[in-house]
Amino acid sequence: MTVEEERSWPRPLEELESHNYVSLTTFRRGGEVVPMTLWFALADGRLYATTPPDSGKMKRVRNDPQVILTPCNAWDRPRGESVEGWLGASTARHPDGAGRLA
Repeated sequence: MTVEEERSWPRPLEELESHNYVSLTTFRRGGEVVPMTLWFALADGRLYATTPPDSGKMKRVRNDPQVILTPCNAWDRPRGESVEGWLGASTARHPDGAGRLA
C-alpha cells in the first residue's frame, strides 16, 4: 500500500515513524467502519504494506478511498492520533502475488 503524504494527508506521515503497526480503517458501502491492523514501512514520504489483491480491504478501498490511519500495537490498541485521508487502489503485482494500494 502506498500513501503520498503531500496529496493525501493533512499532516506528514513522519508521525508514524516510531511505530511498526497501523490500524487501517476502511468503510463498507453502507458506511460501516472496518478497522484492521497492518505492519507497515515508511520510505520517501509513502506508507507501504502488502495485501492480497482480492482481500476485503482492497475491495473496500477501490469502492471508497477514504481511510483512517491510527498508530497501534500488534493487537490494534491505539498508540497515537488518527490521520484521515484517501488511498487509491492499484492493480500492481509483486513477485509474491500481493496487490498494492498506490
